Amino acid sequence: MAAPTHVPTAAPLRLTYLACGMGCVALGFIGQFVPVLPTTIFYILALFCFKRSSPKLEAWLLDRPVVGPILREWDRTKSLRLATKRLILTVLWLGLAVSAALVHKPTVWAILAACGIGVTWYIVTRPVLLDPETPVP
Repeated sequence: MAAPTHVPTAAPLRLTYLACGMGCVALGFIGQFVPVLPTTIFYILALFCFKRSSPKLEAWLLDRPVVGPILREWDRTKSLRLATKRLILTVLWLGLAVSAALVHKPTVWAILAACGIGVTWYIVTRPVLLDPETPVP
């Protein structure tokens, strides 16, 4: 694993990054079970925060069996595999559809749609990591 890119020397800033990183990990974990919350972006934000506050927590996050490989690729290339993008968007929109079906309020539908469109835009505009082992579909 690469060393953190920047760890601020000021303790209050380190503590702020640490608290934000922990909050993002918590939201990412909750997002695995709650369809409205995106998961990947919170883990990416947590990685950003831990790089600036705690090498131990950065290593811990990168070593997680499910999100670790995605985060290591993101950290190295700032891109996502096409299969990862498809998975993220499929789970996102299925979760949003289930949420919309359970809540019969147009205002909530609009919020869900806005969140879905925002996350979709972010994921679609990230570069695609081409795996030389796998042909592009």
